[in-house]
Amino acid sequence: MSEPHRATQLREALVSRLIEDETLRSPEWIAAFRDMPRHVFVPEFYHLELGGRVHAHSMSTNPDIWLNGVYTDTSLLVQYRNGEPTSTSSQPSIMAIMLEALEAQDGDSVLEIGTGSGYNAGLLCHRLGDDNVTSVDIDPALTHDARAHLRTLGYEPLVVTGDGYDGYPPRAPFDRIIATVGVPRLPRAWVEQLAPDGRIVATIGHALMVYRFEQGKLVSHVLPQQAVFLQMRSG
Repeated sequence: MSEPHRATQLREALVSRLIEDETLRSPEWIAAFRDMPRHVFVPEFYHLELGGRVHAHSMSTNPDIWLNGVYTDTSLLVQYRNGEPTSTSSQPSIMAIMLEALEAQDGDSVLEIGTGSGYNAGLLCHRLGDDNVTSVDIDPALTHDARAHLRTLGYEPLVVTGDGYDGYPPRAPFDRIIATVGVPRLPRAWVEQLAPDGRIVATIGHALMVYRFEQGKLVSHVLPQQAVFLQMRSG
């Protein structure tokens, strides 16, 4: 079986599971997950073993392990530096929960904090169009690779190398803001760059939070699921 055909089968199986457990509900996000090839954004991932050993899996080294791993519902370590994990491709079910909670509408502008592999940015582009997507990451290697992966699929959102705590003022206000990195508290810049009827979905500690304005005041509620993200780097 060819790699593209096998990838399509694995992707469809993953999406079917997300639909069955009602993690994915809206037709727009179902279509995005069905069409977006995660393996394009994760050409290699790392597995850490007890004792500190690191194994890399890629199409060239372990094609079956790599492709099956890419389409499991788990986060994947995609960058490992100086003995520390520095970037992951987020768990698809958590991404689906956050994207559904975003309640994005056609034409909404969205700011993504934490570009990482670019996979989530690709899903956003599929749903909202390139021109409406801005993604920020502090790591130039990640933003460089994410742009390349997205371009391979015909997407060219604005991918910015910068400090996520600052948001991205030149394109503010944003209708939606989503953070795929962990933060200890909601940065003021994100609130200041949110449109009056906007919505923020972010992980504060391990809590998945949704923020919006109500009568001019920022209100929030906690989603029932928990998430673990690498903490946002700043500099």
